[in-house]
Amino acid sequence: RVQLGKPIAGFQLGQRKLVWMVTEITKAQLLCRQLGRLKEAGKAEEVIAVSLGHLGWRTDWGLLRAVSERMPELVLLLVGARHDEECREDPDYQACRAAPNLLWLGERSDEEAARLILCADVGIVPFKVEPFNDAALPYRILKYARLGRRSVTPELAGVRTWERAVIEAADADAWVAALRGQAGARTRPDLELREWALAQT
Repeated sequence: RVQLGKPIAGFQLGQRKLVWMVTEITKAQLLCRQLGRLKEAGKAEEVIAVSLGHLGWRTDWGLLRAVSERMPELVLLLVGARHDEECREDPDYQACRAAPNLLWLGERSDEEAARLILCADVGIVPFKVEPFNDAALPYRILKYARLGRRSVTPELAGVRTWERAVIEAADADAWVAALRGQAGARTRPDLELREWALAQT
């Protein structure tokens, strides 16, 4: 059938995108509501971490898989474009896609990302340790720090530029310890770190 000069199927694709968008927004709203309830109840046993940026070949999916499996109390908010075409053959990526404690929120505006950081205890930079990433200077570390959140990172030279805001972790066990050490930080942001980060720009 044709309606308004176009096949009806053409409208259905648009509707599918709208349904997806509403679903993603609703997930984010429910997440923020639950995090607010946890904050009000003073429950700090859950660790809420946030990762901003490219979710593809630079990400250490093996590390994230190991951390998520060892930390059932972890809620990891993954904010950014997902690059399935770069990782589809990686079993660790597939395991992360299925992990119940990894929430894939897609791309978000800067304002939405800031609100999600405020819901989190800690930021993470889950890069693979390799020469390309070693030279990187992840700006997201400052984004987290401007809201009083530290960043857990692998041992990379570039992250040491902002070492005041960084907790380096060499392996999955060190990541788990670092993340657990930040539990509850969402209720007590580091105001000195925030001032330092704001002075960096």
